[in-house]
This record gives sequence, C-alpha cells and structure tokens, in this order.
Amino acid sequence: MNSFNELKILSVVKNTSDSVILSLEIPENLKDVFYFEPGQYITLEKKINDKVIRRPYSICSSPNDISLKVGIKKVEGGIFSTYANENIKAGDYIKVSNPEGSFVYKKPYNNSVVLIAAGSGITPIISIIKTILNIKNSNKINLIYVNKSPKKTMFFEVLKSLEFEHKKRLKINWFFTKVKIKNSHNRRVNESDITKLISTQDISNLYYLCGPGDMNEFFKKILLINKINPEQIFSELFKNNMSKEISSSLDKGEIEIIYDNYSNKINFKSSEILLDSILNNNIDVPYSCQGGVCSSCIARIKKGQIEMKTNQILTDKEIEEGLILTCQAIPKSKNIIIDFDDV
Repeated sequence: MNSFNELKILSVVKNTSDSVILSLEIPENLKDVFYFEPGQYITLEKKINDKVIRRPYSICSSPNDISLKVGIKKVEGGIFSTYANENIKAGDYIKVSNPEGSFVYKKPYNNSVVLIAAGSGITPIISIIKTILNIKNSNKINLIYVNKSPKKTMFFEVLKSLEFEHKKRLKINWFFTKVKIKNSHNRRVNESDITKLISTQDISNLYYLCGPGDMNEFFKKILLINKINPEQIFSELFKNNMSKEISSSLDKGEIEIIYDNYSNKINFKSSEILLDSILNNNIDVPYSCQGGVCSSCIARIKKGQIEMKTNQILTDKEIEEGLILTCQAIPKSKNIIIDFDDV
C-alpha cells in the first residue's frame, strides 16, 4: 500500500519541449524505502489549485544511480503534468510514494530482452536498459521505439549515446511517423517488423511492451501467435483509450470501505465511480492515476456488484477472485463492501 514521504527536488531538466526529468534526493534513512526494481513507478502528490492531485510516474534511473529520477511528459489538459513542466523547480519538496509495480526486470538479470515503447512509454524501459548495460555480462537488448520525430523523442540523445557506447549489446530500431530520418523507419511498426525480430531471438528472451493499451494488445497478440511464452511477456499501460459508458438504474446506495483494519460507511450517488465517492468523503485509500492505468487503487469486493468502465490491468482470474479497480468501478448494487487490505 502507498506510503508517502516528502522529498527534495534536486533538479528539473528539460528533456524535450514538452517533457522534464525530475531528480529527487533520497535521504540515507529512506534508502531502503525507496529501493526499486527497474521498471517500477512512484506516485507523486502535490496540492494544485487547492486540490490534492496524485499521479504515477515511472522511474527512469537505474537502481545504481544516486538520485531517483522520473520523466514527465506534458499532456493536454493534464493538471499534474502541466504543473510539473511549468511550475516545479529545484529546491521544491514533493510527496512521493514508495516504488511499486510488477513491470520489472528481476534479478539475477540473466535474460536478454526485446523492448517495445512508444512516446513517454520509454521511461520505465530506459531504467531496464541502464540496469542491463551496467551489468558486465553478455545480455543483449533490442529496442523498438516509436515517436513522431527526434525533437519529440524523450531521451533521444541519451539513447543515441548508449547505442554508440554499447554497439554489441544495444540495438535500437527507430520509428518516426512524421519525419524522414537516415537509418530509421518513417512509419509505424507493423506485424512483419515484430515477426522478423522474434525470429532472431533466443527462446529465453523476455519481452516488455510499454505504450497505449491498443498498441500493447496488438503487439502481445503477435508475440503469442509466434509462440512466445505468455510468462515471458510484460506490458505496462501508459494511456488508456479503452473506456465504455456505464449507466446505472440505482438512485443511491451505501458502500463500506475497509482499509488499514478500519471501516467507513458512506453513501454513493447513481453512476458515481466508487473511488470518487470515497475521495469526496475525505477517506484516505490507495490511489494514483485515477485512469485505470496504474493498479494502485485495487481492492477486493466482498459484497454487492460493480461494473468496470475499463480494465487493462486485472486478469480474468483476479476478477473472478473479486479484485476490482476502484477508479473504474460503477456500483450495480445498493449495498457494497470493498476491502483494500485483502489484495
């Protein structure tokens, strides 16, 4: 579950015209709290216009780096990302959660990898790249990276430098959809690109996909068609385009929320998302993105029924066992009990 500490921002570095890299200082007494595996994320919390806003951001540094770094791309209409790009400065303090997430490259770091990223989906991927290259072994990295243009590409110069320094271990397949660049592809990635790459890989290689939900699903299907073991495929959702409208015949009802061994009961309104009802009643529960992307708000439904607007996180088995994304859950029963402790 989320726990937050105030950390000092050491630097705010412009990465592209619409993205910044925040470096956070980790005090000695919090080193263990902020230990992370490459690929994980943290949640940042800031009061903006008198409202507390939380958003998850993937760690783009490696576990060996001195500071903790995250990349934040400005999103149109994004409250937090706009604030981070325009207002946050070195010396400021910000609340930061402990690292979490299952999109990780795990020790003992024995496998070569194929990485597929689009846009800001590179942020957890570059942490994995740095970690592998810091290890003195023969593990190889094949990266497919899709962007509009080099100017819009996060970590473009860093990746170019790493590619030059580690020619025998790092191969980057650059795809730019808006411009023609030498030694790159001026188009989107297609099925044959993935199939051709798979044919050159060792059977033990791991596959990491990070981008919009529809992209991840497209590439995952190709990997499965080519007999890649599902347990060797990892995906991280960076943008959720798959949402449906849900109506409810209920006028109102009651929710019981269990968290940290404490119970609260509140009323909900028709078609109100469960997490919104909870937060509107000033009840502290785990959450971050509020968009069905990060999995921080998972709870178990103990009584009643809900319907989720979207789900790109939970497996069918987890849903059968009662797990729900509270930020996507619309109540379908008048009396509901959800437990954040039993996950």
